[in-house]
Amino acid sequence: MNYRFSSRHALQPRSDSIYSQTHSASRIPAENKFSVFIYFFPILDTYGPLLVKPTNNGVKMLEITLSEIAGIHPGFARIERELDLAPTNLPDPALIPDAVLGLVNAAYPLLISGQPERYCVGQTSLYRLLVAHAAPKTPVLCHFLPTKISKNTLHQLVLIERLVAPGLAQITPQQVRDLYAHIGTAAEHWPHSYRSHAHLARLVGVKPLKGAEGTK
Repeated sequence: MNYRFSSRHALQPRSDSIYSQTHSASRIPAENKFSVFIYFFPILDTYGPLLVKPTNNGVKMLEITLSEIAGIHPGFARIERELDLAPTNLPDPALIPDAVLGLVNAAYPLLISGQPERYCVGQTSLYRLLVAHAAPKTPVLCHFLPTKISKNTLHQLVLIERLVAPGLAQITPQQVRDLYAHIGTAAEHWPHSYRSHAHLARLVGVKPLKGAEGTK
């Protein structure tokens, strides 16, 4: 499968040679360069319990530069400290090939809140990875909450990242070995630099299988 992904939404890591080779053919017309898109998106109740409200007043989808985000929301970071969840280990940049980093951000836009400063309140691990390894002028896609966000909602967002997100993305050691074997035959889709299935297992946080275990 060949992904058509606009270079307008691709991230620009400090070394973008792989990216430029992969996405140079896809361009957005200059007149659309500063477009802002409105999505139909369940809006967060920022003053009470976190509720899903069917509404057409969608959260704005913005493309901004990494440097325009002031950091992790202070309230979000405070809750992490109170729950002894910070600091967290950053994902190894080797996990995400440069050539698909933009597509990763498109699939997982950052969630931004705050006025006048913009703070990250969702996909914070991805944000921290970008801050550590991408240039400040890197363009990033964000869902933007224009209203003030409550402490209750911040607390729920922390728990979503630490409880719900890992639960939705569980992976077994055998699946890691199977995926590594698949990637080896489909390198054009995922041009990685994993040294072995054990290396990939460590990157995703599971214990690698050894010997005959991997064939069960």
